Amino acid sequence: MSLKTGKPDAARIKALEETIALLKKGYADLEKKCDEQAEHLAHECEFRDQQAEELRLAEVIIDKSPVILFRRIAGEEPRLVYVSRNI
Repeated sequence: MSLKTGKPDAARIKALEETIALLKKGYADLEKKCDEQAEHLAHECEFRDQQAEELRLAEVIIDKSPVILFRRIAGEEPRLVYVSRNI
């Protein structure tokens, strides 16, 4: 602020305008990144939902068939981790 007139001087106004411009650009960059991330997450969710539906359909096929499906982890302490419901 100029001591003589009591008004902000041109250099201070210019500096504030530059700061505002930088803040606006930063905000726009963050908004763009946020939009990109939201789009990526939407695709991930869609993919996960498709995978879940495929697994559900596979489970229906297995449960309706005469074949029993099981999964076993081998090793020092083997254990059964999955058995189809049609057992």
